[in-house]
Amino acid sequence: LVCVAVAWEITQASWTWRRSGESRHDRRLRHGGHMMGHLLPALVDAASVWEASVLQLGLLHLGLALTYLGTAWLCVMNAHAARAARELASMWWLTALVLVLLAANTLLCLDVFVTQALRSLSKLEGLYGQRRPWQYAGVLVMALLLLWIAGWLVNAFTACDLPAPTVAYGLIMLLLVFALRLVSAHATDAVINANLAGVSLGRVLELTGIALLG
Repeated sequence: LVCVAVAWEITQASWTWRRSGESRHDRRLRHGGHMMGHLLPALVDAASVWEASVLQLGLLHLGLALTYLGTAWLCVMNAHAARAARELASMWWLTALVLVLLAANTLLCLDVFVTQALRSLSKLEGLYGQRRPWQYAGVLVMALLLLWIAGWLVNAFTACDLPAPTVAYGLIMLLLVFALRLVSAHATDAVINANLAGVSLGRVLELTGIALLG
């Protein structure tokens, strides 16, 4: 979304420059200052929302992060076992790394900061009203990318001679939930926040993904 916003700004500035006869050097200076002038307020606004999210963290989030780390440790053990058996261990190391990053995100709410920063920047740039087509385009691109990654992971784990297509499915499920939260489109938020017996659907998918990895 940041790339989309920057590309849109460059396109608009390019048309303005062509009409006004402004030199390319002057245009670059003006556009750079314009973007930087909006970036700092967006980051400040995102920091305030991020701080509130961090203060709302509780034992559930701590338990979830510890579950991520515990599952990552199991992947490390599997990596050592694979190396001892002279098998390819890189997929286990990759899975452990992803789980550690997701644990850090659970405790630091980095996805909240990024999403809020993009939202604030789009408002300041005057693009917030046009966000939904780009959001759903982003969802489509992410879905296709995740499908490709899913196939690649299944093939990679199969090539390692591991009984672990479920590991690939669990990992892709965790990445899918993370991507949907990061995009934060209205429809996707409604889906992952749907209440199932007091637990959100996103949390159910997250725990299911961890269970498949374990």
